[in-house]
Amino acid sequence: MKYNPRLAENLDASLPALTIPLGRLGSSRSAEGYRREVLKLALWLKHRTPQKHISEAHEADLQDYFRFLLDIPDSWVSPVKRSTGHPDWRPFNTHKLRVSSLALCRSALNSYFTHLADSGVIPENPLARFNPVKGAKASRLTPVQRFFPEEHWNLLNKWFASISEEKTTEPLKIARIIWILSLLYYSGLRI
Repeated sequence: MKYNPRLAENLDASLPALTIPLGRLGSSRSAEGYRREVLKLALWLKHRTPQKHISEAHEADLQDYFRFLLDIPDSWVSPVKRSTGHPDWRPFNTHKLRVSSLALCRSALNSYFTHLADSGVIPENPLARFNPVKGAKASRLTPVQRFFPEEHWNLLNKWFASISEEKTTEPLKIARIIWILSLLYYSGLRI
């Protein structure tokens, strides 16, 4: 996706309630850093889907954005830091963000979307199901998957039926296996 500087014009005005949640951060530097992260996402969304507003971002959009952050294209990177109004300004100054930068980005966006959800602007925070970024693995920026796919559950049900028909296995052992796997499935634990 090639960066278009004209899309950055008047971006601040299109963001709902941007100053309200950021003003609660206490430090003006923190608020400015969070504001920059929200603006970067809004700019990326505007490039990807021009008619989509940041308040319409879904979990899949944010997954794609975090994948984008793992390998930022040349056209989005400026080797020299410029002010936002400069024609050569670009949203990023590096191709690969550090894990700490990814964590800051996630924190800023999570705060912003939480505020929008609490204010009733959006129904829920699309980042709520994402794993936090910890350690050196940026691959943890994926949503938590809690359930087997339906076809896996169907295979387990077929297996339950086949062992239930066996005469060699004890009925209590079969019941215990079925109960444990059902508990794992319905409680959302991953095997």
